[in-house]
Amino acid sequence: MNILVFVLCSFVTTIIYYLGGLDNALQMLLMVMILDILTGIAKAIYNKEFNVMIGVKGIIIKFGYLIIVSVSFMLDKFMESNGMVRGAVIYLFVFNQVLSILQNWTDMGIKIPTILTDLLNKFKKNTGGDDDEQNNRKDL
Repeated sequence: MNILVFVLCSFVTTIIYYLGGLDNALQMLLMVMILDILTGIAKAIYNKEFNVMIGVKGIIIKFGYLIIVSVSFMLDKFMESNGMVRGAVIYLFVFNQVLSILQNWTDMGIKIPTILTDLLNKFKKNTGGDDDEQNNRKDL
C-alpha cells in the first residue's frame, strides 16, 4: 500500500511540476474546467440530450489544454520569460471555460447578467474564441 501511495504522489507531483506548479492561475483553470464539465452534464440532462461520446470529447479537449499549458511552461523555461507565456495561455483558457459555462447555463434558459455576457462575448470576438469546444459539447 505504501508503494502505491508513493507512486501516486510521485506521479501527481511530476504532473504538477510540468504544468508549472499549482499556483492560483492553474487552480483557477482546473476549477473552471471542472465547473464546465458539471454544467455541460447539467445542460445535457436538462435538455435530454445526454451523449457520453460528446462528454468524452470535451474531457479530451481539456486534457489537451493541460498539455498546452505544459508546453507553454517549457517554452517559458527555454526563453527565460518568467511565466509570461504560461500565464497568458492559462488566462485565455480560463476565459474560454467561463464563456462555455455561461453558454451552458444560457442553453438551459437561465438569464445571465448582460454586463457579463457582453464582456465575455467581446473577449471571444477579440481572441477568436474556441467554437470547437462549444460545438463538441453541444449534445453532452
